[in-house]
Amino acid sequence: MHIVFRHGARADIADNEGQCVVARAAGLRDSRYLSALCQEGVQAGSMDAPGDEGASPLMLACQAQQMDNVKSLLKKKVKHFLIYSVHVHVHLW
Repeated sequence: MHIVFRHGARADIADNEGQCVVARAAGLRDSRYLSALCQEGVQAGSMDAPGDEGASPLMLACQAQQMDNVKSLLKKKVKHFLIYSVHVHVHLW
């Protein structure tokens, strides 16, 4: 992934569904993708930017019950967006 960003790829551009690469990676079972994005120093704005439907990458990771991704995002100090249409309990031990 490093080579992609070194050649100008941007993590803050949304796809046709309004989600950036961080949001897509947050919901994946394989936490290596989000971990790699975090290590690349992706700009803070794309780490917590809500998509077209209002869900932030943190909320998407919670919805998908991907605790490794939730922890990675919290370590990056992402903003916590409240979304009333989703009720998720996350227990971080």
